[in-house]
Amino acid sequence: QIEVQTIENIGISDALVAAQQRGVTVTMLLEGGVAFQLNKIPDAERYHCQRLENAGGDCYFIINDKDNHIADRYGFLHSKFMLIDGRYALISSENLSSNSLPYDDKSDGTVGRRGVVLVTDSPSVVAHLQTVFNADLDTNHVDIAAWQAGTTYGEPPAGFVPITITGGTTYTIQFTETAVVHGSIPFEIVQSPENSLRNVDSLLGLIARAGDGDTVLVQQLSERPYWGASTSNPTDDPSPRIEAYIDAARRGAAVRIMLDSYFSPYANPNGNGAACAYVNNLRSQEQLNIECTLENPAGLGIHNKMILVNIDGHGYVHVGSINGSEQSSKGNREIALQFQSNEAYTYLADMFNKDWIHTTYLPVILNNYIGPASHILISELLYNPNGLDDKEFIELVNPTNHVVDLSNWSISDAVTPADYADLRRFPAGTQLQPHATLVVATKASAYFNEYNEYPNYEILETVTAVPSLQDDQNWGDTSIYLQLGNAGDTIFVRNAVGQVIDVVVYGDGVYGGLQACPLVVIGGASLERDPYWRDTAVCPADFKEQVNPTPNTLP
Repeated sequence: QIEVQTIENIGISDALVAAQQRGVTVTMLLEGGVAFQLNKIPDAERYHCQRLENAGGDCYFIINDKDNHIADRYGFLHSKFMLIDGRYALISSENLSSNSLPYDDKSDGTVGRRGVVLVTDSPSVVAHLQTVFNADLDTNHVDIAAWQAGTTYGEPPAGFVPITITGGTTYTIQFTETAVVHGSIPFEIVQSPENSLRNVDSLLGLIARAGDGDTVLVQQLSERPYWGASTSNPTDDPSPRIEAYIDAARRGAAVRIMLDSYFSPYANPNGNGAACAYVNNLRSQEQLNIECTLENPAGLGIHNKMILVNIDGHGYVHVGSINGSEQSSKGNREIALQFQSNEAYTYLADMFNKDWIHTTYLPVILNNYIGPASHILISELLYNPNGLDDKEFIELVNPTNHVVDLSNWSISDAVTPADYADLRRFPAGTQLQPHATLVVATKASAYFNEYNEYPNYEILETVTAVPSLQDDQNWGDTSIYLQLGNAGDTIFVRNAVGQVIDVVVYGDGVYGGLQACPLVVIGGASLERDPYWRDTAVCPADFKEQVNPTPNTLP
């Protein structure tokens, strides 16, 4: 029995269909949204429901339909749990998606969302979640709709193809085995909308117990700096969660908050960047032992909803589906498991610490604070050198604290494969060390004559000792090579699966409404990111004109 927001993972779908075919009864309840508007139920959900139903299973949606007077029971069915044979309960921060649960070969790394799945055979936990499941999937409610061929929540569009490629190679696997904990463990089930804001127990009650010498570690998809209207502020509409973290620091606890940088835009006044700015500003004003950073440790964002608390040497774990928004606590169906286990705390705190940026960059004034980027950046461009263009170069930097595997990554000035442009890929085994640079030059020979050293890679083969980037035959015109436009251009860094990791637009270059850097005024000057670790997605704010280019040297 599965209650989850969405299913997109073909591997899990295969396993459920196979279980049903073995004689296991499989029942799934999904968020249906406005079921009578076709585009509100994802094609992937209908595809996987169709497969399960064809195998003999059952798939249901929880819906709303104003025209037929069916109101929302919950803002969203956002819980993520399973029950197996009345013996096991799985509580997760993750949806059944290919990005959250990649099932590729991990021996060469992977790419995905940071998250946690808990599995327990506690009879009391199983029994309570069974009660929740039965209440949510009570077909006497008019907001429960079964999958049915020929209906709005029936078949996917003709020719729909599910996602089958998952993972990648960018993130190096650090935890190869699951953690298994035995013993008598005290559990609390925290759920919205019923009890997630109780302050005598639940999450707020746990954090309220942390004081001098204790530790609070937060790894979260989303924390809002305030609740209420989007035009409000932390004074008028404080977030109980953020204020609980701050109050713990005021009592003497060490508090570390790691929020997602992948989904939350920095400019959102009520997003993760604003939450960190608010927390770090108070840290500076009150000299508190609290710090907030934005991160993306596993490549496709932090999807975790995890709070770890150590009180007098006793470790507590809170993991589930509950985000730091008012909607998540008051309006959604959410489930989290909270329990005491020193072993589980130690295991997950180790994960947290490996994900944390240990080098902290704090401006003197923390208003509009933006932390170090959690991804590879273009750090310097020389697009119009004095003399011949064969001295052009692109410098990349790794602003994180972990090695990044650049195998099959690319740099290009091509927006699409059909553009009259070029895309070049890094060979297998290319790695960029933490806070290190990598330079790609048009010609290694011309670069050496200018800087008395060789670049890491070149575009055109001129020096045997310097490897060349590989020309991707499926992108652009293979008769040309990657050249940076003197009047303007758009330069991309993409990962091995084609996702844009960084982009720099200058001059007359155009991409997605991004503000371009103005052309350099002095001939032979480069565009240099300063500081090298900051990425606001506003080129004039991130880059300066460097009269004397400094490849392989960071400002």
